[in-house]
Amino acid sequence: MTQTHASATQPRSSSIPGSLYHLRPGTRLVLDAAGLGKRIPTHYIGQDRGRCFIVHMPPSATHPDVYDHTYTGNTVVVRYIKDGNVWGFVTAVQGRIAKPQRLLFLDFPTSVESHNLRQRHRVECSFPASVWLRGELMDTVITDISTGGCRISLTGSDHAVDINDEVGIESAIFLATGPGNLLTGCVRRISRSAAGTDIGIRFADVPEHVMEHIDAYVERVSELLTP
Repeated sequence: MTQTHASATQPRSSSIPGSLYHLRPGTRLVLDAAGLGKRIPTHYIGQDRGRCFIVHMPPSATHPDVYDHTYTGNTVVVRYIKDGNVWGFVTAVQGRIAKPQRLLFLDFPTSVESHNLRQRHRVECSFPASVWLRGELMDTVITDISTGGCRISLTGSDHAVDINDEVGIESAIFLATGPGNLLTGCVRRISRSAAGTDIGIRFADVPEHVMEHIDAYVERVSELLTP
């Protein structure tokens, strides 16, 4: 992992975690090839344990520049999310093929780092959302967010809410809409004033694709605010 990203998330080293051996085909990955200057989304194909790690090669129509930086021997950082952690490793390109499918072959990693998403700091925002609270759906605004939780603001100070109440938040901007895709969690803090009610929420079981969108937003904002 590069020092730039590792220092912000308190990595802990691992040899080869079980999460790597048990990845399912289609698991979302992010590639960061040396010299490319940006991260490319793709997905996991398979592995020959100890020999190679195989991922889908993005189409040249949408990512033409990635082909200039996935030559044999070039360094690539691979990241994926599993069980509330970002796992990542540094590897090298073995080669690629275009037929019958576009595949990228990488050296099998010798070590992996993990970053606990829930340790990352919050960033301020102002996103309209809806919250399910005690069986009632209410309009709200997300006023700060991290991969571990968020704060929402409700108009009025007379809402029936207590610590540890379960909530579900719908937020289109993070693709958290529809059954099974809500930002679920529990209430950890309540602050009432004449202006309204602020509620601090700790996330529970958040779908991985929703967590990826939150993590990407937090990281972008953090990078913009970092001198």
